[in-house]
Amino acid sequence: MKACCCTNPWAITASAMILSGTVFSVLTQNLAMLIQYYIIRNDPTDPRIEAARDLMMGTFNHITTWQHVALMAVPIVLCLAVLLAASGRLDLLSLGEEEAASMGLPVQRYRYVMVLLSTVLTATVVAFCGHIGMLGFLVPLIGRKLAGPGMRRQVPVNLLLGAILLMVIFDAAYVAGLTDYLNLFTSSIGSVVMLATLLAGKGGGVRGPFQV
Repeated sequence: MKACCCTNPWAITASAMILSGTVFSVLTQNLAMLIQYYIIRNDPTDPRIEAARDLMMGTFNHITTWQHVALMAVPIVLCLAVLLAASGRLDLLSLGEEEAASMGLPVQRYRYVMVLLSTVLTATVVAFCGHIGMLGFLVPLIGRKLAGPGMRRQVPVNLLLGAILLMVIFDAAYVAGLTDYLNLFTSSIGSVVMLATLLAGKGGGVRGPFQV
C-alpha cells in the first residue's frame, strides 16, 4: 500500500496549540501589567488603571444593562450552536487524525473551526468580563468524569457545569467582598486541581480522583 504523501506541513499538534496558548496568555498578561505600571507612573489618578485591573482580575460588575447581555449573547449563542451541531463529529478525532480522515472527516477544517470558535468565545468573555482563568482546564476535566468520553454528552454538560461553577465562585467572591477579583478564585482553585492531577498521574499509574 502506497504511503500517504499529503500530510499538511502546517499541521499543529494539540500539545503545541495548548503550549502556544499558555505562552501567549502569559505574554499578554505581562504586557497588561507593564502598561498598567506606566499609566500609574504617569498619572496615579488615571481611570484607565481601574479598567486595566478589571481586565486582568475578572469581574461581572460592568455588565449592568440588557444591552450588555445582548452584545455578549449574540456571538456566544452562535458559536455554541455551531459547537453543539459539530459535537457528534468531533468524537471521530479521538480515534486519531488518520482514522478520522479515513472516515470522511475533514480534520484540518474542523480544527480551524474549533480554534476560531474558541477564539471568538474567549475574546467575547474577556472583552466584557476580563480574564477569568483556569475554567478552561477545570470544567472539561470534571465534565469528562461526569459525562464520559463522548463529545455529544460532554459539550452540554460542560456548558452547564461551567455556568454553575462560575455562579458558585461569584457567590463566594460576593461573600468575601471580592467580586472585582474573580480570577483570584478561579486561578487558585484551578491551580490546586492541576497540581492534584499531575501528582495523581505521576509514577505507579495510580489513578487519582481528577485524572482522565
